[in-house]
Amino acid sequence: MKSFAIVMATGIVSLACSQLQLTLISQGLLVCNLMLSGYLVIFNGIQMKKYPHQVISDLLAPATGFDSFTIVAACCILGSQFLQIVHLPTLALALWCVGLITWLLLSYSLLAQFIVRRAGLDISKDVHGGWLLLVVATQAVSVSGTSLSREFPVFHESLVFLSLSLWLVGGLLYLWVISLILYRTIFFTMNSESLAPPYWISMGAMAISTLAGASLISIARDSMILSQILPFVKGLTLLCWVTATWWIPLLVILGVWRHILQRVSFSYDSQFWSIVFPLGMYSVSTHRLAVELNFSPLMQGANLVAYLALGAWLITIIKMTCASLPAGSAIK
Repeated sequence: MKSFAIVMATGIVSLACSQLQLTLISQGLLVCNLMLSGYLVIFNGIQMKKYPHQVISDLLAPATGFDSFTIVAACCILGSQFLQIVHLPTLALALWCVGLITWLLLSYSLLAQFIVRRAGLDISKDVHGGWLLLVVATQAVSVSGTSLSREFPVFHESLVFLSLSLWLVGGLLYLWVISLILYRTIFFTMNSESLAPPYWISMGAMAISTLAGASLISIARDSMILSQILPFVKGLTLLCWVTATWWIPLLVILGVWRHILQRVSFSYDSQFWSIVFPLGMYSVSTHRLAVELNFSPLMQGANLVAYLALGAWLITIIKMTCASLPAGSAIK
């Protein structure tokens, strides 16, 4: 099964370009995302029909199962594009519903299977940064639900309560998963192959948690529930942003170690989308936090990272295109 990480990365870079007022680029990335989503839905549908047992096995495997949560995040981020770029709330609501239902099915089936499976988990092989996609998916549903609460006043307070609950659950899941990841990385041998790009999701999960919190802050005045706990929401949101920011220098250092000192090739790897997405999400979340806290210095940093995310997207998409061409065509 092919991951929807490219849809997540393209969608969040599109939203980052929107905050930079790069309207044509933002809309172009939306069109691109629609084509990518259509291709992946068709491809994975064919794979499911031809190899159902293999696909289900991959979905339930500890090392690969969490990749399925990219479907949830992709639905919600694509819905946010429809809502913010072309303002189609009904379509955004439909995608949010698909994302929410998929999140429920995947979360409980995957975790329950881990608990009752006969063979134990091998923490040195099975646990990796990709497990944090569970957190990213949870927070993506929260962000979309908060945005939709403004568009559908009838369900406003219900959507706010659900989004708040998911935001808090996402934070607890992060503490659980990051503890396993840190234990694995510190107490077991890590090499250049195992320290792969998905570890950037450690930052991305906190960045989208920041966005979820800042989104809740933005509607607090219109919500009876949020108005009562606004200081708590602001403090926890700032903690998420600080944690995301703390991760960046460490991840850069580890990247230099992997590619410069260990000489791992920069040739295209689909896992590189796991770097593009956190960069874009950090930009969008920092921008939203700067607006809600009325702290303009953060805005400049958010805009700078938005350009970095766009550059990273362009480099990765070019590498992906070149890698997919036949050797002869690439030379010509």
